[in-house]
Amino acid sequence: MSGVWDLIKARYISEIEATYNYQFHVGGSFNHGRFMDWLAAEGMTWQFTGTGSPKLDDDTFREMERRYPQLGSLRRLFSHILEMKVTALPVGVDDRNRCLSSVFATVTGRTMPSSAKHIWGQTRWIRGLIRPPEGYGLAVLDWKAQEYAITAALSGDSRMIDDYQKEDPYWAFAVAAHLSGADAAIDKKLRGQCKVICLGIPYGMTEHAAAAQLGVSLPYAHALIRLHKATYHVADRWVQNVVHRALVDEIMATKFGWKWRCVPYQTATGYDFPTARSIRNFYCQGNGADMMRGAVVRAWLAGIRVVSTMHDALMIVAPLTALDHAVAVTSQCMVEAGRALTGFGLRVDVHIVRWPDRFMDEGGASTWERTMGILREVSQ
Repeated sequence: MSGVWDLIKARYISEIEATYNYQFHVGGSFNHGRFMDWLAAEGMTWQFTGTGSPKLDDDTFREMERRYPQLGSLRRLFSHILEMKVTALPVGVDDRNRCLSSVFATVTGRTMPSSAKHIWGQTRWIRGLIRPPEGYGLAVLDWKAQEYAITAALSGDSRMIDDYQKEDPYWAFAVAAHLSGADAAIDKKLRGQCKVICLGIPYGMTEHAAAAQLGVSLPYAHALIRLHKATYHVADRWVQNVVHRALVDEIMATKFGWKWRCVPYQTATGYDFPTARSIRNFYCQGNGADMMRGAVVRAWLAGIRVVSTMHDALMIVAPLTALDHAVAVTSQCMVEAGRALTGFGLRVDVHIVRWPDRFMDEGGASTWERTMGILREVSQ
């Protein structure tokens, strides 16, 4: 497998270098010096690590791509191909990927399976390997804006709760903040900006981070953050108080009892303190983990075959004749688990795949098709 994958990577590399008319790889590996020379020749600035090497993670590439759209092909090469660890996926004789789920592995109680060994930890296009058995179908169900709903519920912000329960909570914020009229058609660009702000503010997103992520000016990012805090002032005050209470009480707990001692902890170089971001993160992630466990238990008791859980989603499998019923039951289990924690029903999105189709994540189809085409070519 590794030999074939090396051939596929080599083909991708040659195609990308032909696209840019530049050789980034020397001796079979990506050459940082040549990459920096190319950046300088193209007049592009970049982000570097403390040791002076260029940052090549996907978040950095995404931020740079917003500034320099011509980097799109190179970013996809890194995130889709070069960073792949497909050969590390453990697959049994029954063609199933199994690995340790690592339940309760984090301080928030979330599961943390190895990203290299779990299919859902891989880049999106490789999830095309997921396919239901013959005569079966599978469904992936996920809560819509789960952490946003948890923040609204725990803070008791009635306006935020009402807006979450509308068809599109992110656009509801745009309307509530008077960024758009109530009867106006949804502006996808504005909605995308509002989504980033809505999901980032509870974790303490700064105007600098928002500007970089959205590719907008600092004053505009500042204005969006100010509008969110003013619109949902109850939730904003609650988020600030969460940090203060944690530092005083030195313990935090989810609604259903998962606890975290918020105290200094020992490291290799001495002692460190929990950050404000990690404190804010605890309630959303910890209660989200409780919600997931509640949904899985409900589904299992209802006879549903749950085959995998993700961050805020679960995957089930069922015979084709019973698939629609299984989806309806699982969706209801998730709604009930959400209501038990928040007091209101969370919406659930569903992605269904029926044999002989395979799962295909949004944005991964083109890379999957191209990779399969290369695989056929190198296998001849």
